Amino acid sequence: MEQLGINPTFLLAQIVNFLVLWFLLQRFLFPPLLATLEKRRTRIRESLAEAERVKQETAATRADFERQLAEERRKGAEIAAEAARSAEQIREQIVAGARQEADKILAGARAQAAQEREQMLADLRRQVADLSILGAQRVIGGTLDETTQRQLIQEFLTQPGDFS
Repeated sequence: MEQLGINPTFLLAQIVNFLVLWFLLQRFLFPPLLATLEKRRTRIRESLAEAERVKQETAATRADFERQLAEERRKGAEIAAEAARSAEQIREQIVAGARQEADKILAGARAQAAQEREQMLADLRRQVADLSILGAQRVIGGTLDETTQRQLIQEFLTQPGDFS
């Protein structure tokens, strides 16, 4: 072995040192080191499991939020539709009220026009009667009294074919 450049005593000492070192490492260093590595591995697994749980909770929360958001949007659309229907009903009520008011005003105007027409006709009859009396007095010379003349004129005006 010496021809190969190996010192057998030195080799034996190195093998013994290696075995002693291996024994000491195996006995004192490796168990705590392996325990620390195992704890770290366990902590990493737990962290990954917690991250997955949080991810699932987040996904569930997000799905719940999106469902609530869709529900709120649907409710908002229903409220908007109800407001539109309500506004349409109010508009129809206002239009109906305005039509009724216009009909009342129109009916009142017609009644007032009819009343004014009747008043004018009555005034016209009175004027015709007065003119007829005046004309008859001039023609006849005053032989009929005014009451009799008015009675005759009234009979004439109420006969068929009057101008009312």
